Amino acid sequence: MIAKMDTSIRTTESLEPAAEEPTLIELARIFAEKRSQIPDIIPPYIASSLVANERRYYYVAGKDRQGRPRLFEVFLVNPTGELDAVPACFYPGAVLELFPTDLQILAAPDPWGGKVPDLTTTQIADGLQSIYLDEQRNG
Repeated sequence: MIAKMDTSIRTTESLEPAAEEPTLIELARIFAEKRSQIPDIIPPYIASSLVANERRYYYVAGKDRQGRPRLFEVFLVNPTGELDAVPACFYPGAVLELFPTDLQILAAPDPWGGKVPDLTTTQIADGLQSIYLDEQRNG
């Protein structure tokens, strides 16, 4: 049985879960178990879902060696009903808020020593999404 994280306080809209949600959550967790190659993120893996920006996101988390929750992967369901990994720039703020260690990593200074301005989680997530969409449009 999968232990689910309580994310009900993190949702922005009430979106009825799909009838196959338990299966999708289990598939996400199994993916993490089979593909566990992220350094310092260790089992047990826990999968859950939450709604942000009117979309249901599925995510898998583990723990680091200090016992802090760490984000393994975030998914959306594609039109054929399969889970597709979400690029990090599309992670909704509600997911990142659950995993502050990963938020710090995603918003870390660049390799040239620059500092990311002090922004809210939502501002960072929105900015990353805008950059990605611009790159997709401009090829």
